[in-house]
Amino acid sequence: MSVDEAGTPARAAIAVFGVDSTPVRMDAAEAALVTGAPMADIVNVVEAAVEPVDDLHASAEYRRRVAGVMVERALTSALEEARGV
Repeated sequence: MSVDEAGTPARAAIAVFGVDSTPVRMDAAEAALVTGAPMADIVNVVEAAVEPVDDLHASAEYRRRVAGVMVERALTSALEEARGV
């Protein structure tokens, strides 16, 4: 992730894995981030974009929610690092 002089995200790459058969790039979440969308909106975009399946380890809904939580945590950490916080 990179930020501009004001600390606003200028570029980011977001991918999730473990919720589908292959890793999934979150293009819409990346666009939302760099346009200044609130974190809750970005999480909603991620949760809507993934298409997990139920299996004996976890339900699809659980995997969907975990994907959103993990993206939020990763973005929060990446923003802090990029801003030098």
